[in-house]
Amino acid sequence: MKICPQILFADRLPPLVGGVEMHADAFIEYFKGHPIYPLDAVVETSWKDIESIRAPSILFFNGGRWIEEMPLIRRRYPCLTIVYRTGGNEIIKAPLNRFSDSHQMRQNFWIENLNSTVDHMITNSAFTESRLRNLGLIIPFVRCVGGVGSVSSTPKQTRTSKALLFFSAARFVPYKNHLLLIAAFNELYRRGKEFSLVLAGDGPLFEEAQTAARDNPQITFLGRCSNHEILQQMVNADVYIQLSSDFETKVPGGKYNHTEGMGRSILEAISVGTYVVAGDCSAFEEIVTKERGELISPNSLSKVVGALEGILNSPPKKGAPTDQFEWKYVFKRYESLYESLNHH
Repeated sequence: MKICPQILFADRLPPLVGGVEMHADAFIEYFKGHPIYPLDAVVETSWKDIESIRAPSILFFNGGRWIEEMPLIRRRYPCLTIVYRTGGNEIIKAPLNRFSDSHQMRQNFWIENLNSTVDHMITNSAFTESRLRNLGLIIPFVRCVGGVGSVSSTPKQTRTSKALLFFSAARFVPYKNHLLLIAAFNELYRRGKEFSLVLAGDGPLFEEAQTAARDNPQITFLGRCSNHEILQQMVNADVYIQLSSDFETKVPGGKYNHTEGMGRSILEAISVGTYVVAGDCSAFEEIVTKERGELISPNSLSKVVGALEGILNSPPKKGAPTDQFEWKYVFKRYESLYESLNHH
């Protein structure tokens, strides 16, 4: 089989923390030195940098930073395969450097450019695909659910407290719903319930969340943590909780719903066998089955408190770990796609 070099267009890279950065980091690690699909270069600034590199076969876009330049890239390299990976939100938000007052016009620009330049789009859920089809995207989709590091080497640590341990790892932004989460546990504390809630992450709402929890000694904030630390906390926890919701977000000239296209932290919790409590929104129903956890309304404090009280009265058992969402299986799906293109 012929060698098909790749070039990765990386929107952002570590040490920044997030789904895009984690994918880019894992992608680089997996494909560097690959015998058939080697990663020849990572482009972070100008796409013209690739002109000094040996002719690639695949251009892989890890997001939409180059959306305004993609038609130029397509014309310059008409015979290359262009693959674009999305979580969905950036296409629906549709930001542009070339500003337009109309959100609808910006969305149309994104859809037209993607339809005319991209050969295959990597998606993360049926939910994301439905949203994008409704916008008018006609590119062939390849669904790859996953994006978790190996969890087999993360042993559970001994705990001294017998109180049920809840853990959440999410950026402190509006659609993650930390304030509702804290309000629910504040109510449980007022009712005299024993528990421990540990929150990892940072973000613009971090200080507001700390203020909301200041009278509750059973809530702990860890701040920003490494992925290894997050996985260790998930293994130790009895319940992983994340009350993400569909959050209406205003942008110039319009608004859109920002939400979870997949939920990487949810997949990590499932992978280590920890019971999951998640907001009933977006793609969560595709991965949070009855065996893995439960979904509750992220718009009702009383329902959240009632569900958590039920869990405290009848704690869930630890589930069996799974490796089905690990990066190696995501990238094997990429290889299968490349092989089908290679044989064509």
